[in-house]
Amino acid sequence: DYFYLHYTEDGGATWSLETDISLPSALSNAMLDVWQPIFISASSAYLPVRALSFGGEDGLLIYRSDDYGQTWTFQSYVENGRAVDFISLDEGWIATNLALYHSVDGGVTWSPMPAAGIPAGTSFLGIDFYDSQHGWVLATPDSDTWEPLIFYRTTDGGENWEQVLP
Repeated sequence: DYFYLHYTEDGGATWSLETDISLPSALSNAMLDVWQPIFISASSAYLPVRALSFGGEDGLLIYRSDDYGQTWTFQSYVENGRAVDFISLDEGWIATNLALYHSVDGGVTWSPMPAAGIPAGTSFLGIDFYDSQHGWVLATPDSDTWEPLIFYRTTDGGENWEQVLP
């Protein structure tokens, strides 16, 4: 229920704790893991926060700042979110345990992606897009051992994927 996010305004000489980020009431008392912000420009960024509730549910909270991180606005919550990437103020992707999602409205809403070429039941561990068409995911067929790790790429915005490694 407490965000550990520090910021600096003097090049790192001193640091202050960010105190104005609000947690959705449905997730009160959740354990939070604040990830590194994803900067889209000098003034705009997304802040992914992993939330684990005491009931065992987990998900990814997405916050957005358009004022150099002075304020953060809650965008959405994605259940079982494991990784997120944004390439612009509007466009981003999230990998969950068993699905990939795409947003074109700044992470407010997420649409499932078909992910043709990736076997059903695959667990997604990471996602990275270079532009709207070219991206990669790290995945595994075994979410307990994470073996083997499989690397996929897309050249059509996530409609179709091909295995790159192994």
